[in-house]
Amino acid sequence: MEKIIDRPFVTAVGPVPGAELPSFYARADVFALLSIEEGLALVIAQAMAMGLPVVSTPNSGAGTILRDGIEGFIVPVRNSDAVAARFAALRDEGLRKRMGSAARIRVAAGWSWKDYGERAAANYQRILE
Repeated sequence: MEKIIDRPFVTAVGPVPGAELPSFYARADVFALLSIEEGLALVIAQAMAMGLPVVSTPNSGAGTILRDGIEGFIVPVRNSDAVAARFAALRDEGLRKRMGSAARIRVAAGWSWKDYGERAAANYQRILE
């Protein structure tokens, strides 16, 4: 992996304690989660809350919170050309800022733990009825 990401503009980071996450997000321009298999990854909402546009796959659960082309991009799994195209588009600082701002607004408007709990309770109630 080191040979692949050995670039001055790429930083690979292993596990980070929760209290240190904001400083990592604050140093980033874009957040990418290109999972092949994942549930709804909490890191997507965290990155969005920090005002980062997100590039992710549908397999990360991103489609639950991220609207393609608004807060970031959803790319097909294992499609490096699509990923490269979205990263190229995000070289545009204006686009990054617009998407990052939209991401922060999206998370603030209904993606807190309280909001999640209310949605879960409503879904359980609907199932029981």
